Amino acid sequence: MINWQLKDVSENSWILSKDGTMSALVVATADGLKVIGNIERKLFESADELGSYLGGTLTIESRDADNEDGDEIGEVNGYPIKHRVAFDIVEDDIVTYTKATKSKARYAAGYFAIEFDHGWTPSYCPRIQTVLNNTYIGPFRSKLEMQNAMSQKKRVSKL
Repeated sequence: MINWQLKDVSENSWILSKDGTMSALVVATADGLKVIGNIERKLFESADELGSYLGGTLTIESRDADNEDGDEIGEVNGYPIKHRVAFDIVEDDIVTYTKATKSKARYAAGYFAIEFDHGWTPSYCPRIQTVLNNTYIGPFRSKLEMQNAMSQKKRVSKL
């Protein structure tokens, strides 16, 4: 039996997966549910109608609405990280880690505000090269701290 899953992306859009493989985007419109992707582009009146069309079982998974920091999966030295596990942790001014034992890409733990040509941009666990190659403030232990510091930087640059 085929297992279909709808994982919500926003209030009115979902990722449709077949046995764990992404197949389509489902968007709620005034006319019904519009399916865009690797299956026939069609409009359905309800999730039940979509499930009947697909065959198999259709489960709808929603994000935990109580968890505002949904991306904060783990923690390294008090800083949140967006990967389930961290390897090769280096504790310096910026705590860095890799997401796999053999990975060469290093990530900076926590929240940062990074200044690019177009202005200050919030960043969560960016690659360390991105941080070191640009002007930055951080790391911060919460999104709110980072947003506050970035807001102050933006105000100062306007004066």
